[in-house]
Formats: sequence, C-alpha cells, structure tokens
Amino acid sequence: MLIHPRLHHTVKHVQSDNEGRIVNILLDIDDHMLNIVNVYAPNKDSERGAFFTDLNRFLSSSHENIIAGDFNCIFDAKLDKFGGDPNPRHSAVFYLNELIARFALCDIWRRRHKDKRNFTWTSKNISDNSFIRTRIDFFLTSKSLDPYISAVDIGPFANSDHDYVLLTLNFDQVLRGPGFWHFNNDLLSDSFFQQDIVRFWDDWQTKIDHFESPLVWWDKAKFHFKLISIRRAKIRGKLRRHERHQLEKQLERLQLKAQSGNASDIERFLLVKEKLKQLDVRDLECTKIRAKAPFMDEGEKSSRYFFSLEKQRKADHTIKVLTKDNMDTVTDPHDLLRETHDFYRNLYSAESCDESARTLFLDVDFRKLTEEARASCDDRLTEEELREALFSMENNKSPGVDGLLTNFYKQLWPLFSDKLLLVYNYAFDSGCLSVSQRRGIISLVFKKGDRTLQKNWRPMTLLTTDYKILTKALANRLQRMMPLIVHTDQTASVKGRTIKDNTLLISPRVLYNSVSSSVITNSWLTSFIGLRRGLRQGCAVSMPLYVLTAEALAINKRANSKIHGLLPPGPTDVEVKLTQFADDTTLLLVDDDSIAEAFRTFDLYERASGAKINKHKCKGLWCGSFASRLDQPYGDLSFKGRALVINALLTSTLWYNATSLSVPAWASSRIEEIIHRFFWSNKNPLVNRHVLALPLSKGGFNIARLETKKLALRLNTLRRLLAWEHANWKYFTAFFLGVSGIRLGKLTPALNFNPQDIDHALPPFHKELLSAWLKYKPFHSHSHIPESFPDILNEPPFRNNLITAEGKPLCYKEWVKCGLIQLRDICYEVIPGFLPLQAIHEILTRDDGQPDRPLRQTAREFTQRQPPVVEDTINADAGGETILVTTAIQLHS
Repeated sequence: MLIHPRLHHTVKHVQSDNEGRIVNILLDIDDHMLNIVNVYAPNKDSERGAFFTDLNRFLSSSHENIIAGDFNCIFDAKLDKFGGDPNPRHSAVFYLNELIARFALCDIWRRRHKDKRNFTWTSKNISDNSFIRTRIDFFLTSKSLDPYISAVDIGPFANSDHDYVLLTLNFDQVLRGPGFWHFNNDLLSDSFFQQDIVRFWDDWQTKIDHFESPLVWWDKAKFHFKLISIRRAKIRGKLRRHERHQLEKQLERLQLKAQSGNASDIERFLLVKEKLKQLDVRDLECTKIRAKAPFMDEGEKSSRYFFSLEKQRKADHTIKVLTKDNMDTVTDPHDLLRETHDFYRNLYSAESCDESARTLFLDVDFRKLTEEARASCDDRLTEEELREALFSMENNKSPGVDGLLTNFYKQLWPLFSDKLLLVYNYAFDSGCLSVSQRRGIISLVFKKGDRTLQKNWRPMTLLTTDYKILTKALANRLQRMMPLIVHTDQTASVKGRTIKDNTLLISPRVLYNSVSSSVITNSWLTSFIGLRRGLRQGCAVSMPLYVLTAEALAINKRANSKIHGLLPPGPTDVEVKLTQFADDTTLLLVDDDSIAEAFRTFDLYERASGAKINKHKCKGLWCGSFASRLDQPYGDLSFKGRALVINALLTSTLWYNATSLSVPAWASSRIEEIIHRFFWSNKNPLVNRHVLALPLSKGGFNIARLETKKLALRLNTLRRLLAWEHANWKYFTAFFLGVSGIRLGKLTPALNFNPQDIDHALPPFHKELLSAWLKYKPFHSHSHIPESFPDILNEPPFRNNLITAEGKPLCYKEWVKCGLIQLRDICYEVIPGFLPLQAIHEILTRDDGQPDRPLRQTAREFTQRQPPVVEDTINADAGGETILVTTAIQLHS
C-alpha cells in the first residue's frame, strides 16, 4: 500500500497473511478510522472459499472497512462477465457474500452503477480467438462510508491485463451540533428518579392557578421534568463510569493473579469479567435504541450489526454539500443551515388560491354527516380516549422538541393524566395549543439520487409526545366517521379497508394554529419556520385530513361526465374511474379525451387548493388495445434475528404482492428455498420446515410456509368478497369465478365441485381462490336456505347440494353451455311452471324441430331419479307432456 506523504494520517496498525495475498492497515484520517485491506484471491474456486473465510480476521467490527483488490470471482454473470462459460463455477462467492453481510459492506461500484456493464480484466481465448471479460477487481466498503465516497470509476491501464478501479473519498470533516435533549428511558426504572418526579408533581399541581393559563403551566412542568431527568442522569452516569473503572482495574489485578493457576483467583477473574460483559450489554441496549433497529425488543444480541446500523443511520442524516438553484454549492455549516432554512420556509409558505376555482371545484354533491355523528365528534375529549391513544403508540420513537418519549408518559400516566386532559380541553376552548406542542423538529433523511439536492431528502417532523397523544385520540374519532363520508375507492386511513380494496368532522385549526418547525441539519437547529400550508408528517390526523381533501378531488372526477372509466364485467351500472391510497391516485381511463379531462381537473384542483401534482413522478400504463402505443446486510445474527429479518423485511413485501397476484407453485418452492437457505446460512437444516413454521412457544420461529400463507390470503379474499360491504374490486373478482362453466359470481363457492371442475380458462389467481376454498371444504356451511319462490328460482339446478337426484348434485354440461345455470332459466317468465321440452330443445340446438332421442332420454333420466323424500315439486304442462321435473327435485331444508 502506498500512502501520499501529504495526506494527514496516522498508521495505527499493519498486518498481513503468510501467503502474501492480504495486506491490512488501520489508518486514522480526519478522525475517521479506516481499516483498509488489499487482497489477491486465489485463482482456484476451491481455494477461494478458505481464503474468504480467513479474511474475516482482518476486518474490523468497530471501524469502517475498505477491501480492495483482485477477488477472482464475480457476483452476477449477466452483468459482470462477457464471453466464456456463461455459468462459471463461483461457489466461493457464497463465503464472500457472508463476509459482506456480516460486516455491513457493499460493492460500491455496482451500487453506483446499478445495471451498467463494465469490466476490469480482459483475456483472449486462444482456441476460438474469442475474448473473455470480467469485473473481478472491485472495492467493498462499509455502507456508512457512502456519504464520503464522491466517485468510483473503472479506467484503462496499459501495462496490465487488468484495468484500474478508482475510489475517491472526501473526508472534509462535518462539524456537528449539540442536537437537542432526549429523555433517558433507563431513568424510569430508577426509584430515586420516580420519587423526585412524584415530590415535584405533588407540589406543582397546587401552582396551576399561579400561571396565566394551564398551557403555560404545563410547558413549565415539562421543563422541570427535563431538569430533574438531567440531574439524575448525571448522577447515574458518574456512578456507572466509576463502576466500570473499578471493575477494569480489578480485572487487570485478577488477570495477573489468575496466571498462577489458583482456582479461586480464576473464578473471581471470570466473575468480574462477566460483570463487565453485563455493562457492555447495557450499553448495547442504548445503541439499539439509537440505531432504530426493527427487532431490538426481540432479544437479538448481534452488537456488530447494531453498531454498524447506528453509524449508517448517522450517515443517512449527514449533509456535507448542498447545491443551490444557481448550481453553486455550499459546504460551510452556517451556509448549510441557511440553505435548509430558506428551502423549507419557501416550501411551507402559503400560496394564493383562486377563489373562483375553489367555488367551482366545491360545487358538487358531498356526503354529509348525520347530526348524531357530528355530535360524537364535537364532544369533549375523555381520559379513556387519551389513554387508548397513548398505549397504542410505540415505545422508543424519536421525541419532539421537549425530549420526552412515549415511555415516559406511559410510566407516569396515572400521575398526571387528569391534568393533561384539562390542558387539552383548555386548548380547544382557547383555540391554541401550548408553545412546545405547536413546535416541531424537521429531521431530514436521505432518500435516493443526488445527496446535494434538498428535494432528495425526506422531511420528517418530530413532534412532542403530548401533541401526538392528542392527535391520535382525535384521529381515532375521525377514522370512525371516515366510512360515512369517504368513497370505497379510497382505502387509506379508513377502518376496515385495505390497500387491496382499492364537511370536516373536527376542526384542525387548533392543531395547526401558529405551528412552526425548526430544521435539524448535522445536529444544528435552524430558527423556527411558520407552517402556512401542508400537513405535518408524524401527526396522526395528517393522513385522515389529507384523505378528506383528496376525496374532494375524487368526487369531482367521479362526477365529471367527460371522464370515462372502466365498466366491470357483467351486468352493472358501476363505472370505475379511480382508486386511491392516501395521496396516490390511480386513474382507470378508457380514451384520450378522458386523460386530457382528468389533467384539466388536476389543474383546477391546483388552483383551488394550492397543492401541486408532481408530474415527474406520474406514470402511465397502456392496456388492452392501447398496449402497443407506446442488500440489506444482516451481520452474524442469531436464528431469532434471522427469523425476524425474514418476517419483517422479506416476506412482508411478498405477502403484499401475493394478496392480489397469483403465486405459482414453482415460485413458492423457489422463494421458500431461498428463505431457508438464508435462515440456515446455506448449511444443512437441523429441523424441517414444518417445525420452523411453529410459534416460538412450540419450538418454532414463526417462519410461515408459503403455500399455507397463500391459502390463508386466498380465504381472506373470499371472506371479504362474501361480506356485505360494497367495493368496486368485488365486481372484477366475482366475474372470473366459475366451475363447470357455471358463472355465479361470488355465489360460485356455494356449488359442489371438485378440483377438476374448476374452469381451465380462469385467471390463475381465481383458480387459487377456488382451490383454497376446496382445501377447507369440511368446514363450509350454508348460512341461508332458500324458502321463498324468488330465492328458489335463483338457485342453480346443477352442482347444488340443495337440489339433488338420488342424493347427488346434477350437472348437464350441454345445458350449462347454453346458459341454463339457474332454475329461472328453464321456467316461464310470467306464468308458473317449467318450459316445455320443445323450448328446451330450441335453446340447446337453436332448432325448432322435435327433441331428439338423447334429450328425451336425459329428461326421462332426470325425472326418474327421484329422491326418497320430496319436499317440493314443480310441475309444468306443455300440451299434455310432463316436462323435465315432476317430482325429481328435492329442496333440502
């Protein structure tokens, strides 16, 4: 390794292997400890596996890693190779992938060039004069280094058959600010802290009348909570540091004594070592909270993973450079603060609205609340509502400007719940919240794209917990009323609807009166910005409020006769023009004029509301006749940790798609194989997959079998299909259900059928619905037995357990093909009785001649198959000839 003499650095450590294939150096550059490893992997695949395994000891779990060199293997044969054997044997890459996952690394060139093909090694095949090119030279870097990597390129090098790979790091140190105070949850288990809080509160309650309002009194109380917490945390921190220092000194003394081999000294040495280990575990719990790991409460102990995740989260919030509108860049901390402040001040500034456009836009029929529903929304808040809201909130979420977490409120809720209720109701009476409740902290999280552009950073508003309790309670009220005023096209924030389904109740003025936010940039806070438009992300009522505004847009589109939507199959007067999930709107339009009119409606909505449609993010899909027009790494996790990753991050996305899309058996098998290979780290399984599917209490890991889960999803779809609530998606799903040619829509599952009777022409998803229904056939039961004459006429004569001949359901395929699928199809429309045999013959053959022998024989067999008990008979007379059914149909009760 060659280091430029002008680079300000300190070499901390140097080591290498015994074969001259690995050189390792620990380097300190600008307060960044870089563990750099240069490698030259063996040519033979069988030797590379052991080489990559041995590479573990050169990597660091506490510092950023950079591994560079000739790895002599590739990750993707399609992207990283040209010519030669299209399926090269690179089994050793499995061990390299394990290394990448364990130390949170990434192939930085591939990450920056997703689908690009480029190569670092070129050779000529002498046998056929063809060329072989591969990308076997690359950098593997810690993901937390991503913000500091300004470029990674491959370039030609004339003096070798390998090209060079260049990685550029920019370690201009980012000056970080102090941030803002966060409550330490460990204090909640400290008896001295609890006593301090109780003593303070007993006295503080008596002083509420000394303040100009309960709002000022409550804000001052939260300030004292903070002072008490800081004072006690300093004492605890000092005691803990002293405890660690004493244990470390004791461990050093006992280590020297234990060398003599005395059993008691060795036992005391191990005991002190275990105490130090418990202190490390305690520190790890704090790291888990800071890392926001999704399974930190599940007992996972992988410290390397959590420390690297914490570094990655910090990197995702670090802004080093911003590009201004005039393409100038700023790097100075004060300039960065000014740019973020100005950007969000402009973003949240009020825009003038066109009053005439607003009047025109609102001139449509809106659903209205009943007086009873309106009254239930206007009632004063209750303590039970607040408690329900608080205890439904997750623990350890980022606090607002006052620093108090949900855990604090849950622990001390009995102490001050009644006073907080008083504060809330006073706020509604006065029309304004307290100062701290009106303020938020906008935290910026990098999304994707150019890190220097502010539009590529997602703003998340950190709100105080007492504000979130209030908005959650109000959101719960609001959601109960949403189904009354929001169309079934909208599925977000409406109880009982899912994303698959595809007059305001409470005044938001109190929640959004004089609210402001400060933007936190590299732990520095800007001055507060008044919010004049938009909703606060993180506010519980923001979603239902936005849904209500989006409903105004949807109502206009549904009422617009110039916009033509899809007509569901079958006889229906429903026209489906759109589906919505929050601010995501999917338009289902049938012609160009409808598309143009839809965008004119968007323009009117923009002028009326001040909202803007982001046309850069809009996408279209031509269908039908228009079709031709145009690694999250998880270090050395335990089995429980791997199961949580599978359930939380992998299969959750699979279930989302499997809810509406067919999953072929081969796909289920392949995905399940991948899941279990990950779980067992590509080693032989110790137990079978049925055991892993069991709950933890029974020795499993809750890793669902895919086919079982698919059955559950299909049955849930059928359950929702058969439910009484109206939804547009049901028209489409019901239309494609059929067995033996009998299409009865959502009543199809009531038929008696076997797997081979499911129509082959059905879409795969609908076949899966009916197959899932059959799987649990023993658990079916009829909830309604037809008794009235109209109900009997609607019954199918075939594959119906209520209509049998000799105890078996009937099925005449030729009759079904001609549309005779209900009893009314073989009855007169006006007078009682069945159609004569001559009429049936005309329906089946489209011939007005005499019925042929097979038809007469079918009718005779049909009438002769009389069940032992006849409860009802239908007789018809056509010129003296008894037709079809005289006493042959038994309607079971």
